Amino acid sequence: MRYTSLFVIGCLCLTTAAFAQDKRTSPPRRDQINLVLTQAERAISQYEASIIVEEATLKKLGEAGIAKDRELLKALNKILALLKQDSQRFNGGLGFLLVLNLDDAVRNSLLCSVTAMSEVGVNVADKQVGEASNYLHAGQTCSDVSTLLYTVSESASDLFSSYLESSQQESLEIAQQLKNCSATLKRN
Repeated sequence: MRYTSLFVIGCLCLTTAAFAQDKRTSPPRRDQINLVLTQAERAISQYEASIIVEEATLKKLGEAGIAKDRELLKALNKILALLKQDSQRFNGGLGFLLVLNLDDAVRNSLLCSVTAMSEVGVNVADKQVGEASNYLHAGQTCSDVSTLLYTVSESASDLFSSYLESSQQESLEIAQQLKNCSATLKRN
């Protein structure tokens, strides 16, 4: 009889947990993650092209920044390759790394744009219109890439926030169910 009551209590606890899951925010679906990964891949491709423009135009002015851009590009490509193998890994550390590295790429692209645009002013003042035009092109390229990366970063961040929210809800529900089951077992 005692085992039967424990079995019934266990079934009630599991049933209650199942109903609680219906209200829970779900983690990002595979198709949502794959869409963000496709967007990220395109943005990172544009980022790589902007680094080439940055190298050709800014040369010594952006040498340290270009080296950081190359490191970041390598990291982003590695993260994307891992996520393409198993997109569900986005719901964890790789998703977090993708969001952080996309944010870094946004900042780096903005820095490239600001550096190039400041050189436009210097070259116009020195009446070097051809050189100013090159810096203007580089600044606009970096600014455009920054906007694209920002948009993708926001999408990835929203998706990762959904993952975090669903994980938190799941943890709280499990803790509550364990507490309820423990209280029920103590009563019996």
